[in-house]
Amino acid sequence: IIYTFKTYYIRRSVQWILDATDSQSISVMEAWKKFSIKHCIDIISLSLNEIKTSTLNACWKKIWPSAIETENIRETLENEIGAILEVAKSIGGEGFVDMASKDIEDLLVEEEVDEAELIEMASLDANQIDFEDAS
Repeated sequence: IIYTFKTYYIRRSVQWILDATDSQSISVMEAWKKFSIKHCIDIISLSLNEIKTSTLNACWKKIWPSAIETENIRETLENEIGAILEVAKSIGGEGFVDMASKDIEDLLVEEEVDEAELIEMASLDANQIDFEDAS
């Protein structure tokens, strides 16, 4: 479910960038600066609503295999990755034109964060807060 959600979210986010750069004639960086929490929540909502019942059903496979209705979910996700790549190439520029399926799949894979990384992230956040307070 998370993999599917992330796929939908990434597709919608990249589409948002394309729409913003096309309609407002701004750069990708300027579009990201205009991307607000409201935009994020809207995209989350749309992405959650897009998840099919068959995807939700498939999450029970390991717990209750006899209750699963099978459908080729992987094929659907591969189509979504193709759609993301198509939109990214439409945006153009470095990082978008040369984007590959592997780049999208890397975004979708969940990485576990160990305790040392959490401590490092927390200290970075504290340093950023100190820096912002000083300016």
